[in-house]
Amino acid sequence: MSDQTTLFYTLHGFAVFLIVFWCAIWILHIVALLWGNWKLYRKSIIIDPEMSLPGVSIIKPLVGVDPNLYSNLESFFTMGYQKYELLFCVQDKLDPAIKIVESIIEKYPHVDAKLFVGGENVGINPKINNMQPAYGAARSDYELILVSDSGIRMKEDTLLDMVSKMTESVGLVHQMPYVCDRAGFAAILEKVSEWNFFF
Repeated sequence: MSDQTTLFYTLHGFAVFLIVFWCAIWILHIVALLWGNWKLYRKSIIIDPEMSLPGVSIIKPLVGVDPNLYSNLESFFTMGYQKYELLFCVQDKLDPAIKIVESIIEKYPHVDAKLFVGGENVGINPKINNMQPAYGAARSDYELILVSDSGIRMKEDTLLDMVSKMTESVGLVHQMPYVCDRAGFAAILEKVSEWNFFF
């Protein structure tokens, strides 16, 4: 077999491999899109009024004012869940997030929400120190705790969806955050880093 024939078959085999690989990647993308469409756009869970759901204490550590902070926090006040409390934690009494939290609490007086200013020194992690007062004040009759950062926005049925996944064989539920669009380089960097972190 001549060198030219060997080169021809080598290039031909490489081209076939690339085409098969390219097709496999596209099939993977299409399957991911179909699965994502089915998973993300399924019908909301219907709450049975007779069903007893566990209470949830939601701890939200805050530092400063992020873009969309008001609308992100407000989404926690409009969730369609029966029993939950919101525990906001701010380390510094001069933090501008305090005014935002107070205004939302005033707007939704029917929601069980509290603001804790100043943390407790329980370790080297400042975020844990910030959350400690809220953790200590969480209702003892509520079985579940959700820790949620300031950049998270909830849909009306998100908490119900998370609680419904907490079966006897499940000890922890985590949902991948969906990063909303907002202006600025920092927002773009955050969106890229979120996807890199989870994938």
